[in-house]
Amino acid sequence: MEAGFPACSAVAEPRRTAPGRPVSSTSPVLRPRGSPMVVGLGVDILDVDRMAAELRTGDAGLAGSVFTPAEIAACEAHRHPARRYAMCFAAKEAALKALSPDGGPGVGWVDIEVSPGAGTAPALSFRGAAAAMAARRGVTDIWLSLAVTQRLALASVILESHP
Repeated sequence: MEAGFPACSAVAEPRRTAPGRPVSSTSPVLRPRGSPMVVGLGVDILDVDRMAAELRTGDAGLAGSVFTPAEIAACEAHRHPARRYAMCFAAKEAALKALSPDGGPGVGWVDIEVSPGAGTAPALSFRGAAAAMAARRGVTDIWLSLAVTQRLALASVILESHP
């Protein structure tokens, strides 16, 4: 057992679709008609110092090729720009993973935009190739969760489709 992890005393029973039948990746998922369905899930974590180093030593056009003008303005206006850039990049990576397991061929970084919420949660929007891919998958809702510390930025993206 690794240090810092408590010992488990019990293991949860798997959720069952019918008495005695465990859920597996091949089991049919039963859900009420009209309820939303998750069509994509992506998570990414990024080292803030790595982002700061890329911005400091990378080519001059790095920020402009990865971030939209609105994202750059929001990041630069922040007290800790590297943290904000890392959080934004992690959100873009998580969105790409949610859109396509093969990395979203043809999707450019600026096709995915993170907008800071004014007193609300930040929003994620797609345009261009990312919007086309989302439309093909039937995406109707995008859920974005962000967290950042001095060292790490984390993003989670859930894409839903409402039938």
